[in-house]
Amino acid sequence: MSRNIQINQMASICDKLQSLKRGGKSASNPLFFGLIYYLSAVFMFVVANPCIGLLYAIVQSVLYALSDAALLTLPYIFLPRRWRWVVIIPGFLVSCTLVINSWYFPYFDDVMPPRNFLMASAIDHTLIKCSLAVISLRNLFIIVPMIFSIIVYIAYHRDISKEPIRWRQKATLSTILALLFIIGPLKCFAAVYISIPATERTLSAAWERYTTIDTKITSHLIRHGYICGYLSHTYRSISMEIKLSPKEIETIAQAGHRPLSTIATPIKEELRKNRDKNLIFILVESLSSSSLDRSIGNRPITPCLDSLIAAPDAVVFTSLYSQTGPGNSSDGQFIYNAGILPLYDIPFVSVAASNNYPSLVREIKPKKAIEIIGESGAIWKHKDTNRAYGFDSLIDHTMFINGKIAPDYIVDSLILANTRKILPTLPHPFYARITTVGMHAPFDARITPRIFPGDIPAGMGEQEYLHHVHTAIFDAQLCSFIKWLKNIGLYDNSVIVITGDHTPHKITGKKFEKLPVPLIILNSGITAKSDIAAGQIDLYPTVLDVMGRLDSASWRGLGNSLLRPRAIPRDPLHPDSAMAALSRKIILGAPWGKVE
Repeated sequence: MSRNIQINQMASICDKLQSLKRGGKSASNPLFFGLIYYLSAVFMFVVANPCIGLLYAIVQSVLYALSDAALLTLPYIFLPRRWRWVVIIPGFLVSCTLVINSWYFPYFDDVMPPRNFLMASAIDHTLIKCSLAVISLRNLFIIVPMIFSIIVYIAYHRDISKEPIRWRQKATLSTILALLFIIGPLKCFAAVYISIPATERTLSAAWERYTTIDTKITSHLIRHGYICGYLSHTYRSISMEIKLSPKEIETIAQAGHRPLSTIATPIKEELRKNRDKNLIFILVESLSSSSLDRSIGNRPITPCLDSLIAAPDAVVFTSLYSQTGPGNSSDGQFIYNAGILPLYDIPFVSVAASNNYPSLVREIKPKKAIEIIGESGAIWKHKDTNRAYGFDSLIDHTMFINGKIAPDYIVDSLILANTRKILPTLPHPFYARITTVGMHAPFDARITPRIFPGDIPAGMGEQEYLHHVHTAIFDAQLCSFIKWLKNIGLYDNSVIVITGDHTPHKITGKKFEKLPVPLIILNSGITAKSDIAAGQIDLYPTVLDVMGRLDSASWRGLGNSLLRPRAIPRDPLHPDSAMAALSRKIILGAPWGKVE
């Protein structure tokens, strides 16, 4: 009898030990796996935050990591046992977006807009080149914690999917996770509250300031954490189309046809002669005024551009500041084509490339309007924008040799060579837009010709030096092209516009972010030269003015002609907020309808 009692006691002890093992800290316990998953997410966010521009202090970084990890983990508590593996999917997807953004941020100074993850057409060789230049393999460490969680789940998935989580445990854990979730935003709200002067400090004032976020997606993340920040931005951009009221449409029309300041009569009469001239618009990738009138190793960087600027019949403005948004080149082309500012939280081509817009083409009314680009017309929806601006045709793939993209230092020569074949065939007057690519950073030092004598100057980074090299290469190609225009007689009956689409990218050097692009207009019949600050938005009305079309234009753009008296912008690097808000209504409201 006593032996049976001992056997029963031992069996009871074994059952308790087995139960303790199942309910204790073993990887097979669902709660313990939940803890592993949560800690992995915390570690992932702590590693990733500084890589995507969330430069918190260490305490705030940990608080936001605890918050984001809680949001990822909370669904796990309530998932049915056999569906617990599902929690791995959002964790892995978030870790992948963090890695992608850790490569995207150093180049674009913001995280990737949500819509861009769905825009396969936006991935071209230049974007890949940019990403490869800043990729750090150590950033792949961001994804390691989630991979560890997946391995743990696979190893113990049978036990994890069998054991229940009691309702009392669910209530306790969900409460803890909910509290952890709010600590990040609460810390940020507290900081906003404290930042308000004591005499004005109220909860409503703090809430208004907390919820007022600028256009950068990173600003959403800084306030709300990574996941909620992305959700906040996505909510704003789910349905970006807006319906304009009749009053808003009238306001837009008035803004584009507001009264003009006067222009000197002699200038006006000279510009009228340009109405029957061709317009050849050369949009140079990342052209910077910093390369002009400058030498490296006693060799001038831009002797051709310098001589064009010094010519007696040139219109030159050397301080045109970039006003592009996350669309970069496509935004610059939009500003110049339509005289409207882009969106500043998402590339406008991702939501409104097929809208009709007023444009230089429609105001100049040439017999033929063509656009020549080096890449495929599918990139950044260029085929759509070509029609949206009213061009008759798009000539693309002009920088390819035997179906492959040529090296950077010769792509512009190929684009210009193809342009030479096309221009003589066009009826006069024509409008030709030529967009170059060769000066798009980053540059490969291994294949870039070293055309300057000596070493890289002290204090100049390699990418900055290579930018000047590529600028010099383009300058020589431009010189050859201008000579060709003169030789075949096209120069004399054409107005030639040369400018940059935006300043060189961040990877070229941080100081370029605040440097302007030049605007050079040749053979206009007048001379005007100034270094007074202006914005890219002012180019559209200036070109219309030079072509003698501004006074009669149905859409004069939102900027001001640089040939007429105007107010100097207080900060050309940051466009007027009212103008940006009106531009947003135009882009998302489509007052001119869509391309059929």
